[in-house]
Amino acid sequence: MKQSFSLSIVKNMSLANTTSGLFVTNCGQFGNNAILPSNKYTLNVIHQKHLPLPVIKIYNVAEIGKLNKLRVVKELDFGIYLDGQEHGEILMPRRYVPENCKPEDMIDAFIYCDSDDRVIATTEKPYATAGEFALLEVVSVNAIGAFLNWGLPKDLLVPYSEQKQKMEEGKSYIVYVYVDPDSKRMVASAKLDKFLDNLPPEY
Repeated sequence: MKQSFSLSIVKNMSLANTTSGLFVTNCGQFGNNAILPSNKYTLNVIHQKHLPLPVIKIYNVAEIGKLNKLRVVKELDFGIYLDGQEHGEILMPRRYVPENCKPEDMIDAFIYCDSDDRVIATTEKPYATAGEFALLEVVSVNAIGAFLNWGLPKDLLVPYSEQKQKMEEGKSYIVYVYVDPDSKRMVASAKLDKFLDNLPPEY
């Protein structure tokens, strides 16, 4: 059952509808920022007559492993920062920034974790995103698994535990791409059965 609560509009408050729920900034009731899941809460807004109504904008919450449309927050010499909301500000290095990009622009970006576990953005598009199957080539093999070319500078890992048979460099395999729930890094699996829907299709 959803909980019902009242939200009092205060000065400089802003609201944004997201895929996760209502994103509130400058809100005294919940701290500076808060995401109120739409599946848990029913919102009753109390408007103070002496204050203007907040501007409601539609932004998407950044999803790791997916292509996102995100707002540019600020520009620096080494790149731009995007509004990742619950992920904070996400860096897009200068080499990936579109020409003439400026703060408040909305740009398409792929979000993933780098080798230092930092969430980072790029305008380059991988051959497959989280939740997709793809035929990818093995470019190297080491002690922790096989690495696939998936269109980004950082190759995609298939751990030995996710290989049906030992993968060989130079060969291509069908894999499922996903975000590891523990490390939040992008990985792939050749054990496709556990990612397929075993229910018969409805006609």
